[in-house]
Amino acid sequence: MSQTRLIQHVNDQDEVLGWITPEQRADHHIYRVSALWLTNSQGDILIAQRHPNMNNSGGLWGPAAAGTVEAGESYHDNIVKEAAEEIGLTGIEFTPGPKVFIGKDEPGRTYFCKWFFATCDWPVEQFVLEPEEVSAIRWLSPAKLKSDIKDHPEYYLQGAHRWIGRFI
Repeated sequence: MSQTRLIQHVNDQDEVLGWITPEQRADHHIYRVSALWLTNSQGDILIAQRHPNMNNSGGLWGPAAAGTVEAGESYHDNIVKEAAEEIGLTGIEFTPGPKVFIGKDEPGRTYFCKWFFATCDWPVEQFVLEPEEVSAIRWLSPAKLKSDIKDHPEYYLQGAHRWIGRFI
């Protein structure tokens, strides 16, 4: 028997109001997302390409791992789970970063995004990708990622331009 997936519905203060299914989510719902900014000891940044068949932003490049926080999870629980599921990353310490409110600049998406930071020197070949969620990963230098987002924003998640000022 399959279990219905429930995500946390929160108010504008990030306080849980209840739980909804992803299908019930509407423009007025605020939800929670966790995201991982993964670097290596040379300062390169790991980015992941979402599988083209994903409902939300399929085929676009985003952070190393990210996910919607489900009922019973904390932001931290979620990023640990998503990093393991999406790219096979385990045994790494995640440092809490900023929590950002994403609102009207992404139509149909209103959420809090809690960032986590980690460092890992794995080569790309060591990561184990979840093929239904992640098509590819790559390490990019900060300069290359910054120029790529500016030159080709259509290849990246809608909010990727925020990474430049916040993390690069």
